[in-house]
This record gives sequence, C-alpha cells and structure tokens, in this order.
Amino acid sequence: MSDYIDNGIPLIKPDWSGGHLQSFWHMVRDSRLFWPWYNRTISGIIEGTPDLEEKQLDIEVTELIRSEGYWQQTIKDQLTYPTKNCLLEIDYPILIFLENRIL
Repeated sequence: MSDYIDNGIPLIKPDWSGGHLQSFWHMVRDSRLFWPWYNRTISGIIEGTPDLEEKQLDIEVTELIRSEGYWQQTIKDQLTYPTKNCLLEIDYPILIFLENRIL
C-alpha cells in the first residue's frame, strides 16, 4: 500500500505545454493495462482484453482534471482508512467478497 501511495498518486501540475494532459491520459490508460498502473513491466500486465473505450477514457481524464488535485488526497484517505478497526466494531456478522471469493 505504501508503494501505491508513493508511486501511484502522482502530483500532476498544469504545464504550459499541456504535458499534464498527457500525464493524466497515460495514467488512466495504463490503469487498464497494468496493475498497479505505474508497473509497466511484464509482471504488471492485467490479463484479458483491456477496456480502452475512448469515450470512457476521456470521461475519466476529464474528471481527474476537474477535481483540481483533490483525487490524490481522496485516494490516500481511502488507502489509509482504518477499515479493519472499523469492521471489528460491527456487532453483526458480515460477509466480505474479493474477486468472487468469500474471505
């Protein structure tokens, strides 16, 4: 998780040449091809046919740009939230699924 926080949530600042637009686009596109998106090696390749539908990529890139950088903090908060502690406070039985498997 710390690797993803360090490498997967880049600070992308507007650039007069438009380079930031390419950075956003490549990040979104690569998230369909690799896991994590910045691991562009054979071990990072996601199996199967990637969903590279242009309109959807455009929507996601546009939303990242519109968020004005708030997306980075949101992802950090999600990854560092004490989920396990919160789950332990639930007084009722719960069922958690991961990729069609019961944990």
